[in-house]
Amino acid sequence: MTISVEQMPKDPKSLIAQSSDPAVAAGEAILYPKDVSGAVEYFFRNSAGVVQLTNAGALNGIGEANTGSNVGSGDGNVFKQKNGLVLEFKRIQAGANITITDNADEIVIESTDTGEVNSGLNAGVAGQSVFLDKQGVNLRFKSIRAGTNMSVSTTLDNEVLLDATGESNTASNQGTGAGNLFKQKTGIDLEFRKIKAGSNMTVTQDGDDIVLDSAAGSGEANTASNATAGTGTGLVFKEKSALDLVLRKIKAGSNISVTTDTDDITIAATVAGESNTASNQGTGAGEIFKQKTGVDLEFRKIKAGANVTVTEDGDDIEIAAVGGGGASLQRYQASSNANEEVEVMATGTGITYARVGTTGTFSIPAGVRLLSARLRLPMATIGGTTFTVVYGTNGTNDGNSSYADAFPPMVQAWREDSGAQVAIASSMASGFDRLQATGLAFNQSNILRMQW
Repeated sequence: MTISVEQMPKDPKSLIAQSSDPAVAAGEAILYPKDVSGAVEYFFRNSAGVVQLTNAGALNGIGEANTGSNVGSGDGNVFKQKNGLVLEFKRIQAGANITITDNADEIVIESTDTGEVNSGLNAGVAGQSVFLDKQGVNLRFKSIRAGTNMSVSTTLDNEVLLDATGESNTASNQGTGAGNLFKQKTGIDLEFRKIKAGSNMTVTQDGDDIVLDSAAGSGEANTASNATAGTGTGLVFKEKSALDLVLRKIKAGSNISVTTDTDDITIAATVAGESNTASNQGTGAGEIFKQKTGVDLEFRKIKAGANVTVTEDGDDIEIAAVGGGGASLQRYQASSNANEEVEVMATGTGITYARVGTTGTFSIPAGVRLLSARLRLPMATIGGTTFTVVYGTNGTNDGNSSYADAFPPMVQAWREDSGAQVAIASSMASGFDRLQATGLAFNQSNILRMQW
């Protein structure tokens, strides 16, 4: 049965709340209130089932309470607003070269202008291709994949960043040779010079090798050295420069000449000279000669001790006593015979004595006065019956002028083994410069002593 609005009572009626859903026959429907957890809600029931019309006293709506919004980053907003229960959308308007067709379930947007028919091309003659192909209106490009020591990343919407994770290398030339193989670095390219064949050289490249050959024949790769066993200081070999063994020239020094002919270099001394050395004589403790170094004879210097001065003047070295005063005593062995001895007392030093045969000679420097002298002479080395003692040469070599200056007035001679006196005579004929012991009738083993 259908009930119209006009048939419904105009005054409000109260309905009794049901505790459960009442039964309904086929083809009938019922509207009733029912208690739900202490609240009265309205329900509708027919043969199809039960529908709750209110919830918490409010009428349930039919469908969802929807609204709309625009998403994405485009410029055209399709949803405009909600007006009551109506969601209002903007119409799509065709622009230049665009047509819009509204079909039953579709809106068709078409371009009335075909536009450019584009394709792609890889430029350049080297390197790898980026463009792959065109499928329909889609230009397809290859993706960039990172290889060894490379990284690929997208930092912005319009950038692909390629980074090399390897080393930023350079190169340099080592050693002291004249040819520099490395030239420069341009970008990431290390540029090296090519090897060019010079005179009598060939350069070939084979796989991993560069072969340098001598076109003039193999020959020997020679060098040279100065022998280590030698002791000389002059090194003839200097160096090897490329293929050239460089030797030093021989230069003439003092008193040396160097000449060259076809096959010989002649080194000659321009002054012959002597290969001298030196030695110290006598039994004294002070040795003047020290050593020979090379061609240099080295002598010790004379150093002044206490109360002694040493001065050098032209050709002379003067040794003098200072502070002490008095006479100087000199005692020395006159020859290699241990029994032949000389002892003198004088006002200075520098007196020497030498004997040849039966003549013994004193040499006394100028300004020095002989105060006393004593000779001890073995007869076996003298021979004869007369022994002469000479003072200077005719009184001139020593700066003294008289016999009295030469010797003291008392002269004695005797045999050492018996003490017997020997006759002494002085010869005045040779410039007051000598004394003679005569009548020496001694055995050869006797010793003669003379003192004055």
